[in-house]
Amino acid sequence: PLILQYHNGPLLTEGHAIGVYIIWYGKFSPAQRSIVTDYLASLQSTHASNNTAPSAMNWWKIMTGYKDKFGTSVLGSVQLLQQAYDGKYSLGKNINRTDIEALVNTAIHLKSLPYNPQALYLVLTADDVFLER
Repeated sequence: PLILQYHNGPLLTEGHAIGVYIIWYGKFSPAQRSIVTDYLASLQSTHASNNTAPSAMNWWKIMTGYKDKFGTSVLGSVQLLQQAYDGKYSLGKNINRTDIEALVNTAIHLKSLPYNPQALYLVLTADDVFLER
């Protein structure tokens, strides 16, 4: 059974996997980065197994139950495409929502990341960054 209420908005249904780009804003240890990238790797269909034990991939398969208005399912896999790093806090340690968009646009403009309207851009901030509402 689907557990989230679908409000008929757009779904990521094109391609073979949901592409994800990460922008690391601030200082992250290799272990911190590994936790995130390992988790995203666990959502790739190549890591799927017939094991009935709880796993991230088994949870993600629930998402494929959601269909858009054309009956197309959400993509059943996630793929980390590329990462960019801003360890020098280019916008300072106090940022707001518009700064998040600026970080993505800057990464695309500087060609650190490509423009891809069919993917997600995930901006992760270090624990010493304050995000204003």
